[in-house]
Amino acid sequence: MRGQKKQLSQFQKVNINLLILKGYTIRQIAEVYNVPYTLVSTSFKLQLENKLQVPLYFNSKNEPYYEDEDDYGTMPEYNYHSLCISEKIIFYNSIKNELKNVN
Repeated sequence: MRGQKKQLSQFQKVNINLLILKGYTIRQIAEVYNVPYTLVSTSFKLQLENKLQVPLYFNSKNEPYYEDEDDYGTMPEYNYHSLCISEKIIFYNSIKNELKNVN
């Protein structure tokens, strides 16, 4: 295997942007992937020139806010029991933060 040039896999090339967003330097990424610094730097520069973007996905609510078309002009009303578990956690944390600010 002597003389064989080290290469970045497609997966590694795409993850360079993600690692930079997480705070890694190009030098640290090169050490993690065990490749020369210039290889990571060149790959990153090419991605910038080609405007490669990191795909983002945000979970969203799947059910409609309203079941009747006439209700679209009104504000939605929620109660605690209609919230999912993650919404209940957010609600609980916001109340807890408000109480901290009161004291």
